[in-house]
Amino acid sequence: MISITGPLIGVIVGGNVISALGGYKSKKSLYVTCALAIVCLSCAIPIAFIDDYITVVVLLWFLLFAGGFILPSMTGIMLNTVDQSLRTQANSIANISYNLLGFLPAPFVYGFMSDIGGV
Repeated sequence: MISITGPLIGVIVGGNVISALGGYKSKKSLYVTCALAIVCLSCAIPIAFIDDYITVVVLLWFLLFAGGFILPSMTGIMLNTVDQSLRTQANSIANISYNLLGFLPAPFVYGFMSDIGGV
């Protein structure tokens, strides 16, 4: 339930809030996106150090909500910095980078760190 509701509600609320603030080119939307990035970070850091189940669940939900909130606005902000004729290529390169540099090596890196740490 957490992994479905948090990001889904975050994307819906984030898209509507950024649109209400003037879209991707507005400075207000950039400030709100940065503020939610700080919220996301402040929810992520304590999760590793807390043993209470309910607290971890609440922090994880807010982490996923803030990440979902940030996603549409950051994508729009990044694509608006590229010339109109290059946006398709920029989006493709960004998605390839996310997949090859983020999602693909993640299980290996986590397993490697676990083997080194002896956990």
